Amino acid sequence: MATEIVIINQCSVLSDANVQAVIPAVQAQVSEDFAPIWNTDATLQFLGRGHRVPRGIWPLYLLDHSDQPGALGYHLDEHGRIEGKVFAADDQRYGVSWTVDLTHELLEMLGDPTTNNLINLPDGRQCIREVCDAVEDDSIGYMKNGVLVSDFVTPAYFFESNDTKYDFCGRLTGPAPALTPGGYLGIYDPTTGQWTQVTARLQNGQQSYRSRRHGRTAWHAVHGAQHGAEKRR
Repeated sequence: MATEIVIINQCSVLSDANVQAVIPAVQAQVSEDFAPIWNTDATLQFLGRGHRVPRGIWPLYLLDHSDQPGALGYHLDEHGRIEGKVFAADDQRYGVSWTVDLTHELLEMLGDPTTNNLINLPDGRQCIREVCDAVEDDSIGYMKNGVLVSDFVTPAYFFESNDTKYDFCGRLTGPAPALTPGGYLGIYDPTTGQWTQVTARLQNGQQSYRSRRHGRTAWHAVHGAQHGAEKRR
């Protein structure tokens, strides 16, 4: 059964028509590319400003500015309902694609809704089960029906299959914690109880803006670990 998600435009830099125009391509990415690999699908709809989100449906909001320093988007389990936020005005300010951030958060909502899952790495550490962080840069994205969308990892990246293709676009050379340029991953060391982040600089040597939002990722991982240890892999 497909998860129902409504995309709600509450930002000032995109018109409703701008948002509605990309939804068919985003739906195609979810159903044609992501769902066959991850066995989870979604039905997307646009919901106008001021309308109430129906019970049982996940909202994904397009907003102007982040309420979490450095985060261009995130998702969380809020009062028993999964919801996502993408900050389109901040995307424009930092010169990154809002459609990549939109699809990034959408796919991660589907891949690990509560951000509770941690994956065991061969060296004894654990990583966050986020399906887009490792391949998050715009340059790693791909065009889907004329819209730039986020690349995403496959189950093989998290040691959940024996496949040797670790992301949809075939850019990764190995499983976690391998990264593409601009990617990042939150890492937990059970022996020290400490969180760190591994990052891969862009080809020009700079760190991507999105990879600087590790505080958001680490906080949710710690919060999830405290309340969902039984869900760890």
